[in-house]
Amino acid sequence: MLEKEADKMRTHTAFLRTLFGFCAVLLGLTSRSPAERAVQGVLLTPDAAGRYVVSEIGQGLIPTAVNIHGQVVGYTRTNPYRAFLWAESSGAQLLGAYGADPASIAYGINDIGQVVGESFPEPYNLGRAFLWNSADGMQDLATLGGSGASAHSINNSGAVAGTSRLPNSDRLEPFIWTKSEGMRWLGSLGGQGDYNVARDLNNSNEVVGTSSAADGSNDAFVWSEKTGMLDIGKLSPADASSCGTGINDLGQVVGWSRSVTGGLGDRAFIWSAQDGMQDIGSLGGEADAYGINNLGAVVGASGTVAIGDNWKVHAFIWQNGAMTDLNALLSSELSYKLTSAVGINDYGQIVAVSDPYFIPEPATVLLLGLAGLALRRCRAGSVSDRT
Repeated sequence: MLEKEADKMRTHTAFLRTLFGFCAVLLGLTSRSPAERAVQGVLLTPDAAGRYVVSEIGQGLIPTAVNIHGQVVGYTRTNPYRAFLWAESSGAQLLGAYGADPASIAYGINDIGQVVGESFPEPYNLGRAFLWNSADGMQDLATLGGSGASAHSINNSGAVAGTSRLPNSDRLEPFIWTKSEGMRWLGSLGGQGDYNVARDLNNSNEVVGTSSAADGSNDAFVWSEKTGMLDIGKLSPADASSCGTGINDLGQVVGWSRSVTGGLGDRAFIWSAQDGMQDIGSLGGEADAYGINNLGAVVGASGTVAIGDNWKVHAFIWQNGAMTDLNALLSSELSYKLTSAVGINDYGQIVAVSDPYFIPEPATVLLLGLAGLALRRCRAGSVSDRT
């Protein structure tokens, strides 16, 4: 009996090896070239028909923010990273790094063209927060007294939000920086966790991010000069954490709330002082909101199909109470899919990125599905033979 079962298992194993080998050959035949599979940054501009015209920022250029003039900042996907500033008329301009630092990332830009980000020394750790403009180049914004800082967003008055460290501490802390007062600590929600960051601020110097709360979770916060840091909670009391990623001039906040047990994973939210936190839905799976404009339009990324433990991810726009896949709103067909939308201005221009990692080939999905089905049948056969 044992010998008979061993023969069956050897047969199953040989079949699976053949099938997976066949899959590998076909995947090699159906995969796109490295150039076609490179990360692609784009600027989407709405047209009169309510669709989007695509301007390619460039392969290997990862956008992070856009201003009212359609200027885009981000970083090159090279080693080392380099911050860039892009415009439709002039293309991408590398901003360099601070001093002898080998790498930099630009995270934010305001409507007068000031750029903020992080310049990295070796090794790649929390570096130095920088402010860049075309006249003066790159300025170091210093720290909260400890080591390292990163600037994430800048408003039209030149105030900056980001993260740094206090003296003699490894804990990340949120800050606001102004030219008149320098860098100020925003406080915390009372927890002992070491991840406390400011992600965005509006033109009223209201700041959003995430901070360690007294119950051990990390919660989304809104900070203002008048109120200090306020915990805006999570979509569900059972959620493990939440983060505010964007805020507009009306005080509306967007971000994500994360399940404690997996399940739904990340859920995108919009929050206001009047209505509290609301789930804005998804394209079928997890969802994260990254940006919001003053008209209340929200952009981000959402899963559409589960592939193993990962989601096939598409960029979305949420407006008028409905979430739409941005790939369905393009004025012309592209050879790639947009996986994440990271910013939107008040003219409705959106910066987005296509990342092949999140887009399995149709043949890949089919073949992996066949292989998984075969494996399941083999296992089922083995169980039935033993019973």
